[in-house]
Amino acid sequence: MIAIHTQAKEDGKSLSGREIVEMVLKKKVKYGPKETVRSTREIQLEAELQEERAESERRTKEFEAKIQSQEEKIQIQDEKIQLQEEKLQM
Repeated sequence: MIAIHTQAKEDGKSLSGREIVEMVLKKKVKYGPKETVRSTREIQLEAELQEERAESERRTKEFEAKIQSQEEKIQIQDEKIQLQEEKLQM
């Protein structure tokens, strides 16, 4: 439910608690011999999984940004070292 609320905020939509609950509990499967009804626990676990995925993606983006920043710093330091070596050779 939190994931749905967060996604709605990111999309600029406003959802009430009731609308979120209806979205989560809304049955997305048809009844038939091969179809099963999803239990509340399954729905809850799926919502938790979606939340964990969103958190994981956020962390991944943060780590990628840190890595990029560190690579840029390393490149700048390498350039400084090369300049110092060139000065010493003169």
